[in-house]
Order: sequence, then C-alpha cells, then structure tokens
Amino acid sequence: MAYVFANTTTSIGSAIIHNLSIRQIVSIDFEFSQPLCDYIAEWLVEDYMEGSNLISFANFGNVQFTSAIAFGAIRYNYSPSDGDIFNIQQNSQLLTSVTIDTGNSVLVQYI
Repeated sequence: MAYVFANTTTSIGSAIIHNLSIRQIVSIDFEFSQPLCDYIAEWLVEDYMEGSNLISFANFGNVQFTSAIAFGAIRYNYSPSDGDIFNIQQNSQLLTSVTIDTGNSVLVQYI
C-alpha cells in the first residue's frame, strides 16, 4: 500500500510506502523548486543504470499497487487509468506487462 501526500499549492510533500508482506513502512519527504500544481503522479517499477550500463533486471514476479489514487487541487483525484503505461524493455526484449483495473489497482508482472 502506498500513499503520497503533496500540497499542490506549494512544493513540498511526502510519500509513504507500506509493505504489507513484511509489515514495514518507509516514508520519504520531498521538495521541488516549483509548486506541484496537479502536475504529475507516478506509480513506478523501474530499471536503472550504473554509469552508462543497464543493470540486469531482476525477476520480481508481480508488484501490485492498490488504491493508486493521487489527490489534487484542480481535479479531485487522478487514477492510473488517466495516464500512460510504459513497459520495461531491455535489449529489444519486453520484460514487463502492466494492467490497470477499474478499482484503481495497477499490476506489474515480470514476463
């Protein structure tokens, strides 16, 4: 379960991620140089680089984001279906499959 709290009229907020499997909570505070103003919300599973090389992508099985809603000032909320889906591809091989259901749940599967 993950929550993001952001004041869209200022540049501050926090993200709280609750891992229900191991009962661990992580909180991250953030600050940007400009107000957030309903600009963007992301639910991510991503690969990364070390220097100029991609790190081998681990088989993570499935990752599910539930109650994935971003609350904003201009519009009441944004759900994943309001955005775009990007799958991870490495060396021309598709590595993930993403699906969104009507209950604001995002499932990312390693394939």
